[in-house]
Amino acid sequence: MHNPNYKYKVYPINQAKVEGIVEVSGAKNSVLPIICASFINRKKTHLQNVPNLNDVNVLLNIVKSIGVKSSFLEEQQEISIEEFNFESISINIESDDTRKIRYSLLLMGALLGAGIKEIKINLPGGCGFSERPYDIHLAGFEKMGCSVFEYENHIEIKAVNGLNPSVVELRFPSVGATENLLMAACGVNGVTILKNVAIEPEIIDLIDFLKKLNISIEFIDTRTVKIDSQNKRDIEINHYIIPDRIEAISWVILGALTSDEGICVKNIDINHLFAPLLELQNLGVDFKFENGSIDVKKSKFFNSSDLISDVYPKLATDYLPMFAVLLSMANGTSSIVDTIYPKRFGYLNELQKMSLVYLQKNGEAIIRGNTNYTAAEVTSTDLRGGFAALLAGLLSNGETIITNAYQIDRGYSNLVEKMQKIGIKIERMNA
Repeated sequence: MHNPNYKYKVYPINQAKVEGIVEVSGAKNSVLPIICASFINRKKTHLQNVPNLNDVNVLLNIVKSIGVKSSFLEEQQEISIEEFNFESISINIESDDTRKIRYSLLLMGALLGAGIKEIKINLPGGCGFSERPYDIHLAGFEKMGCSVFEYENHIEIKAVNGLNPSVVELRFPSVGATENLLMAACGVNGVTILKNVAIEPEIIDLIDFLKKLNISIEFIDTRTVKIDSQNKRDIEINHYIIPDRIEAISWVILGALTSDEGICVKNIDINHLFAPLLELQNLGVDFKFENGSIDVKKSKFFNSSDLISDVYPKLATDYLPMFAVLLSMANGTSSIVDTIYPKRFGYLNELQKMSLVYLQKNGEAIIRGNTNYTAAEVTSTDLRGGFAALLAGLLSNGETIITNAYQIDRGYSNLVEKMQKIGIKIERMNA
């Protein structure tokens, strides 16, 4: 894992010719829950198309801390995880690594699904851009028959008498809660009904993985899923991680902003990208889709727009920081409303240091177009905000320094190598 104390120096594109092929890696938000779900299996799990990310390495370290061996072949993009065979009914996850990634929360559902009766785990970390409550997760566990105890620095969950068949309705279609409760349901001797679930592609990828264990999972309607794990079997699993849709759109926006010759973004699933591609089309982005690839080149002008994030299949909150940079280059004034995380605008404060003009009020950001970015030292406020700062740096008049660059590498596999391959000059520097 990289030393987190480094920064990026980004050179403007007026010093480079941006063109070539970019290969999208496997989805960060898919591989992390599936690594957790491997606990439900008592045989080996083999994952392909695994992105080389800090978060993956952190999670594997946590897995190692409770005695599960794994190997990550980064060049081959493959992980093998040994079978999960614990005699103990109690697991205490004290590793400080849990504080580095939010996905450590999913170890709770995974361990319950594996039959563990008592779990103690440190509170999670991850992107700090907004309050991200996990009460939905815990309320679901309680509905399944768990006793939940919250402390200042950790959570304890007890299911001494096992998990009950139940009907659980989420108050909001949270991705993490849906994943946690899906995995916990795999430890129920009976049927679990989950209502108002998230239906992101990464959820479907997790479901496809769990089905390989002969767990019956079916959608009763769009957001209601029925889980019956009574015929669950332990099977050596091979699973291919879906492409990362957020990374795909990040590269498409980069091409639209910087590449006169055009870049080809490969290894995408168009079925996951309808909402962002429709917005890009409305903004005037010049792209075409063919055979699992998107060809995109620099647009002559961008239309202003009013963007609103919402739960999938609508426009995801994670796209908004990159769209903000694109809107800052449009003709006229645009607005962004983030209905998922209304306070997720810290990245705009950093872009302001580079001459962005914006106004924020009541969960809405008003962005002035035709921005002439100036080079500055800025901070990667979170994973996607960091990529937005990087885009602005490419458009600026000089060398931009991005501190806390570790955040960007949490979600973009082999970023420097991919950028250099298409002609972008970027350097990783010691802080």
